[in-house]
Amino acid sequence: MKKAVLYARVSSDTQQKEGTIESQIADLRRQIAAAGRELVKEYIDDGITGTIMERPAWEQLRQDAKTDLFDRIYFHAADRIAREAAHQNVIISELLKRGKQVTIGGNDYEETPEGKLMLNLLGLFSEYERAKIAERMTRGRLYRLRMGQLSSNGHRIYGYHYIKKTPAAPAILVINEEQAAIVRSIFEMFATGQYGLVTICRHLEQQHILTSTGQRQWDNDRIKTMLKNETYAGVRYFNRITAATEANREGKQVIRGKWVLRDPSEWIAVKVPAIVSRELFDKARTPSPS
Repeated sequence: MKKAVLYARVSSDTQQKEGTIESQIADLRRQIAAAGRELVKEYIDDGITGTIMERPAWEQLRQDAKTDLFDRIYFHAADRIAREAAHQNVIISELLKRGKQVTIGGNDYEETPEGKLMLNLLGLFSEYERAKIAERMTRGRLYRLRMGQLSSNGHRIYGYHYIKKTPAAPAILVINEEQAAIVRSIFEMFATGQYGLVTICRHLEQQHILTSTGQRQWDNDRIKTMLKNETYAGVRYFNRITAATEANREGKQVIRGKWVLRDPSEWIAVKVPAIVSRELFDKARTPSPS
């Protein structure tokens, strides 16, 4: 009886909750039993993306492939091997060089022109499906934003509690009254023109007020960012940045080298509870000593 192993992977918490990893494993076990092979080990990467090749179970499989532990490995589908077609080819080639046989989706892979073509096609379909999923998710997120619903990321804002959405209610920002009082004092001090960024930082430290991350020390950039944050005036902007490319870098504000600021006409405004008035927010924009 030839010895076989299986490899299964899911990449998200949602897939984990839906039990798709169990369905993959059950199907692969049936395939191995039907082929009359002995299942000697299972390699499971639960909740790990297929866009990277450094995965715990996969790394263990690579090490075991150097031994006589198994003769054949079973995959549920090509996109369980990896998301990128190039990565799939690298992985399959490595296994074949180790003298291992490969079964994908119930079909034995053969290193022939036809087999290579089919693997490449499966890889391209995987990439296409991933792009379509990303496009659908983006479209849905933008639609919900335009309907006035908060996005699920980017809500660690000093002065607010973020309440996650439930089946019955959308996500919301709720004012943290203790922190909100600090936010108002920062705006009021800066708006007078008598207190600069350094003075405000030292004042907060002397009052033993901690930052949002629990730090004792405040810095100018943190205060400056707060004074520019429109959320405090009741508007939270989304869709502000996009991935930086050679084509869109020119003339754009580049953020940490990876992102560029979109044109303001593309931003999506969502109303949230205001901590300061629009009048005070605008007044604090007036240049003040640093």
